Amino acid sequence: MNKQILLDLGLSEREIAVFLVLLKLGSTTTGPLVKDSGVQNSKIYETLDKLMKKGLCNYVLKGKTKYFQASDPNTLMNFYEEKKANLSETVDELQIIRQKKEVEYDARIYEGARAIKSVFYEMYDYIGKNSEYCGLPLGELLAKEELQIFWAQVFKKRLDMKIRIRTLHNIKWKHIFKQFYSQYELIKIKYTRQEFPTGIFIFKDHLLNVIWGKKPVGFLIKSRENYVRWQRFFNEQWEKAKD
Repeated sequence: MNKQILLDLGLSEREIAVFLVLLKLGSTTTGPLVKDSGVQNSKIYETLDKLMKKGLCNYVLKGKTKYFQASDPNTLMNFYEEKKANLSETVDELQIIRQKKEVEYDARIYEGARAIKSVFYEMYDYIGKNSEYCGLPLGELLAKEELQIFWAQVFKKRLDMKIRIRTLHNIKWKHIFKQFYSQYELIKIKYTRQEFPTGIFIFKDHLLNVIWGKKPVGFLIKSRENYVRWQRFFNEQWEKAKD
């Protein structure tokens, strides 16, 4: 079992250890819990109290003795939904803080596949549903399995938001697109024999340049002037290219 998921939900190592033993033993006193979980006797009641506050365990009295038992594991889903709701509220508050006078120019660097994925998600939110952006793809690198997985994940949100892409490929990479990406909807593609920079994505006053190497890097530039020039260049090449 992947304990990291439970850690990400906010459970401590001790809480996870006790919860798992409770699931295994069923109704039990603290003695077996201490023995099987490895949690110190001095910490067992504190840990059980935290689990009870999270709705993950409860107890019954038999005489004067408390017998503890784990709640249904489905309770974790309720716990997750509550944390998700709290996170949503926090994000809304952070967005309000972030709202300030828009700067005319901005430049940011994103390192790693996860960071670049987040840039695309932010881009989709920024341009909104039923919108469009343009791209000069990553050429032969699109055949790499890691990029196929990356785009499958990124395009899920794009398709949910019905965002279109116009993309220009060099004709020599046509077979790669046909083999690995032709199943995706809302992509209009043209081919050209021109050699272009790759990993360029043009959208609403921004240019994103992705360099996919051993450690992928994304360079996001906000500049109305730069955007207009790249968009004009793309449109000119688009008119010259073939479907």
